Amino acid sequence: MYEARPVKMISPAPARILGVVGDATEQGARRLQPVDKKFRYEVEIPAKELGEAKTGDLVAVEVYATPRFGDHSKAACLKTMAR
Repeated sequence: MYEARPVKMISPAPARILGVVGDATEQGARRLQPVDKKFRYEVEIPAKELGEAKTGDLVAVEVYATPRFGDHSKAACLKTMAR
């Protein structure tokens, strides 16, 4: 009979992260470059969730959708920290 044991516990993605707003995609969404290098997923902010943030702004975002099959994490901009 086989017995399984966890080798390493993987922590879930943080709900809120800081990052720099990048260039727009074809759909009008913006890419976010996370400040924390441990966050391993690319984050996309849809145009309707961007608020007043512009390219190059440091923003706090809340991740509300995790990536699936080549897609990107989706996030909503909570606050613009610096311009």
